Amino acid sequence: MTLRNTSDRFMCKAFASLLRKSASDWYLRLEPDSIGSFREFGRKFTTRFANNRFRHDPADALLALRQGRNETLRDFMVRFNAELSQLIKIDIQIAVAALKHTTTDQNLKVYLTLKPPKDLQELGSKTSKIIRAKEACSRDRNRYQVGPANKKKEDSRPLGRLWADDRPAIKNTVPVFERLGYVPLKVPLSQVLFTIRDLDHEGLQVPHDDALVIRLIISNFDISKILVDTGSSVNVLHVGTFEEMKLGEERLGAAGYSIYGFSGASVQINGKIDLPVMFGTYPLQRTVMTTFLVVDVPFAYSAIIGRPALRDLGAVVSTPHLKMKFPT
Repeated sequence: MTLRNTSDRFMCKAFASLLRKSASDWYLRLEPDSIGSFREFGRKFTTRFANNRFRHDPADALLALRQGRNETLRDFMVRFNAELSQLIKIDIQIAVAALKHTTTDQNLKVYLTLKPPKDLQELGSKTSKIIRAKEACSRDRNRYQVGPANKKKEDSRPLGRLWADDRPAIKNTVPVFERLGYVPLKVPLSQVLFTIRDLDHEGLQVPHDDALVIRLIISNFDISKILVDTGSSVNVLHVGTFEEMKLGEERLGAAGYSIYGFSGASVQINGKIDLPVMFGTYPLQRTVMTTFLVVDVPFAYSAIIGRPALRDLGAVVSTPHLKMKFPT
């Protein structure tokens, strides 16, 4: 519709009828007779809503976000989606890359890497599933917490009736730290070592000095001959293994530092890359995003799992048993 040769009063009324939500609220709060012309109306409107213009730098706007140390994934996604809604158009790959860069949730990063969404609607669906799963797990953990929140309520059951809890049965004989999968610091040493003593030497000729060599799923590739080395300060991926995986050299980032071998000579680093690594077998599995240094040196293994990955996994390695335990 084109308006020509119309008065400023009519133009102001016509423009005001198109306003919605916050803009309409602003218009209704204007003082009477505070606008003398349509030009003045446009200038005040532009000044008031200048910050609401759509941005044309989607990558910069999203990458500026950061999930706080104590911020839940749900709260962070509210901020992320609010920023995303301000953009006119954004490629799904840019949105996924920005989310993986700005969130601190490792489970979400792994999920988006293994199953990248095809559009923004699928991205929202996937993040909602992760949030609901994390909150459900958090509620389950809270049931076993010891503290005022879980203090036993006063017994309001009627007298003279035999309840199941009154039967002379032994309950909760398993220590709470075993049920929850971790060992508190004040537990006696004899109880700390029970996990090692209970391991067997099946298939081993003891004593031995063999290395712990395992098989892992790295970025959906089944990789064998992987050395678990508690003496290595980095995780290493051999360049031959990297090339067979066909991940592309464009995914390699600069390492920014050097590493040295047993002889003290510097080792050539082709670059570093973050890959999801699945430890264990179903149903006792755990996936951890792991940073590998891709190196071009001759050695007998496809990769080396060093202390950084073992730390993130929370693993305990037993050389005599050639086994590794970690929480799932």
